[in-house]
Amino acid sequence: MDSTQIILVRKMTTPPRSTQYLDGLRGCAAVVVFIHHYSRAYLRNHMEHGYGFGDHQSILQLPILSLIYSGFPMVAIFYVISGHVLSYKPVHDPQAGRLLVTLGSPAFRRGNRLFVPPIVSTFLVMLAIQCNFYDTTGHPSLQRFDSFGGQFYDWGRFVRLELLSIWSWDNSTSYRYDPNLWTITSEFQCSMLLLLSHLILAQKSPGIKLAFWILFAVYAIQNGIFEAALFHIGAFIAELRARYPLTRKSHNGLYRYYCIVAVTGGAYLASYPDRQGTRTPTFSWLPSLTSWPPFEDCRAWQMLGAIMLFLGLSGDSWLQRPLLSPVAQYLGRISYGIYLCHGPLLNIVQRPLLLFVWDFFTPGGDSNAVFWAGFLIVLPAMFLCLLFLATAFWWLVDKPSTRLARWLEMTCMATEVKEGQGRD
Repeated sequence: MDSTQIILVRKMTTPPRSTQYLDGLRGCAAVVVFIHHYSRAYLRNHMEHGYGFGDHQSILQLPILSLIYSGFPMVAIFYVISGHVLSYKPVHDPQAGRLLVTLGSPAFRRGNRLFVPPIVSTFLVMLAIQCNFYDTTGHPSLQRFDSFGGQFYDWGRFVRLELLSIWSWDNSTSYRYDPNLWTITSEFQCSMLLLLSHLILAQKSPGIKLAFWILFAVYAIQNGIFEAALFHIGAFIAELRARYPLTRKSHNGLYRYYCIVAVTGGAYLASYPDRQGTRTPTFSWLPSLTSWPPFEDCRAWQMLGAIMLFLGLSGDSWLQRPLLSPVAQYLGRISYGIYLCHGPLLNIVQRPLLLFVWDFFTPGGDSNAVFWAGFLIVLPAMFLCLLFLATAFWWLVDKPSTRLARWLEMTCMATEVKEGQGRD
C-alpha cells in the first residue's frame, strides 16, 4: 500500500471531530438568512405573521416550516455556535499554564478574523455604488457621490464609525454599506466579553462555572443584550458537554428522545412570529407561561428556541449526521462568504432579474401566478450565483484573512514564547 492509499484510508477511518457538525449548522443557518432577505423584499407581511392570524393561512407559516425563511433564529444560532466554539479550548484545557495561549490567541486574532472580510466586501460595495450598479433606494442613509474620492471618504467613515463601533451597545447604527453587518460588531464585542468571563472563571469549580454562565445570561437578557446571553449560553453548553461527554449509552434510550424533543420544541419556539404572536392561535398560549418582561419581545422566544435546538443537537450524534454531510460541510466552509455576499448580491441583481422574468412571462402585465413563478425561478438562480461568489470570497479573502491573523500573532509574539512552542 503506497502513501497515497494510506492517507485515503486514514481520512475514511478517522471519525469527525466533536464540533464538526457546527460547521454544517452554521452553513445551513447562513442559507436561511439568505432566503430570509431574498423573500423579505416582497413578502415581509407574510413572513412576520404566523399561521392562523387573520387571513394568514399559508402552509409555510406553520410552526417549524416557517424556519426556512426566519432570520433572527438563525442569527441566534450563530451566536450560540460562536460562544460554544470560543469556549471549547478553555473548557477542555483549563490548566493555568496554558491559560494565556488558550485565551490570548483567539482574543488577538478575533478582530482580524471578523473585520477584514467585511472591510473588503463593503469596499466592493463602495465600488459598485460609484459605478451605479448598486440599488440605494431602500437605504436612505446611503448615497452615491459624484467623485470616487468622496465615495471613498464616506466609506472610510463608515468603517471607522459604524463597522468598528465596538465601544457601545447602541443598536441605532445603520451600517449603510451593508445593514447585515450589525452582527459582526456584536460578535466581536461578545467574543471579548466571553473571553474575559473565561479569565475570571479560571481554575474555578465546574459547578461555579455552570452557575455563572446561566446567571450572566439571565442578567444580559434582563438588560436586553440578547447577543451576550447567547454567547454565554454557548459557553454553558460547552461546559456541560465537557463534564458529561457523549457515550454509547447516551446515544440510545430516553436520552435520545430527550434530544429529539429538545430539537423539535426548540424549532417550534424559534418559529414564534415577529408580529402578533400573542394573537396567533399556534403560539397564543406561550405568553401565559411567564410574566418576565423580556419575553414580551418575540426575539426572546425565538432565542429560547434556538438554544433548545442547539442543546438537543449537541447531545446526540445521530441528530448531527445530516450536518456532517459533504453539502452541509461545504456550506459551513463558505458560510462567512454567504453571509457577507448575499446582501450586496440582492441589492445589485434581485430587482432587475425579477423584473426581467416578469416581463418575459407577461410583458406589461401582472398576476399573482406570474409573481410566484418569477419568485421561484429567480431564487435558485441567485442562490447558485451566491455559491459562486461565496466560494471565491472564501478562497480570496476569508482564508487569507485567517492566515494573516495567524501570521500577525506569530510576528508579534515574544521570542521566548516562540522558542518554548518550538520545544513542545
